[in-house]
Formats: sequence, structure tokens, C-alpha cells
Amino acid sequence: MLYVGMSGKGWAVPQGQSSKVSSKTVPKTPPPLDAASILKGLIFTLAIVVISAVVLSLVVYTTNMTERSLPLIFKLISTFSIAFGGAVAARKAHARGWLHGGLVGIAFVVLCFFFSYAFHAQGITLASIGKEFVLALISGIVGGVIGVNF
Repeated sequence: MLYVGMSGKGWAVPQGQSSKVSSKTVPKTPPPLDAASILKGLIFTLAIVVISAVVLSLVVYTTNMTERSLPLIFKLISTFSIAFGGAVAARKAHARGWLHGGLVGIAFVVLCFFFSYAFHAQGITLASIGKEFVLALISGIVGGVIGVNF
């Protein structure tokens, strides 16, 4: 028998067989952050929001629905789309769902406020950014946890 290890102590490996450990038996540690997963989750989130906005605008145009209810409906759509995007990112990353989902939420809020600031004449308050940031972060984390576990 050939012993592999320090000071002659270790595992017994029969002669003629390799002492290397197969890559299939050693679990691989996933990277701490998968940017491609976050990008995919963000794209899914944006796609859902854009499609929902188009459908919602058609509903408002063709029915007698008032525009007063639109901010609440759009907030719900955004929240669920961030959760879905976080789940997609976490599922693709296979690990650290809370991190990938949360980053999808943060990226979505940053992107929305960038476009809102660029194309909107009024200023943005710190309170509105804080509320949106917390809601998106929680929604993304919940989606990420669900996505990595199911």
C-alpha cells in the first residue's frame, strides 16, 4: 500500500491507482457574484415591466379606468417583476440567491431613477429614493431566496 499524506499518515491508496481526487467528488464553490445572472434577471425584470406598462396603457385607453389607480398598480407590477427577476438571477447563479436577487432590485431602482432624473423636469427626493430602494431590495431578496431554493 502507498500512503498519501503528510508524515506518512493519510489515505491508503492501492498501488496502480491514482491518488488524485476526482473533480466530481469535490464540490465546487460557486463564484461569490455572477454578473451574467444579475444581467439576465434585470433583463427579465425590465421585459415584464415594459410589457405590463403597454398592457396597462391599453386597458386605460380602452376602458373607463382612471389614471388615479395607476401608481399603485405599477408599484405592484414593479415589485413582482423585481421578485421574478431576482428568482431568475438566483436560479441561474445556483447560489447566494439573496445577493443576486437583491442586486437585481438595486440595479432596477438605479436604472429607473437614472431615466426618471434624465427625462423628468422635477427633482427626485431622497425619501422617494429610499422607499423605492428598500422595497426593491426586499422584493429582490425574497425572489432570490425563492429562486435558488426551487
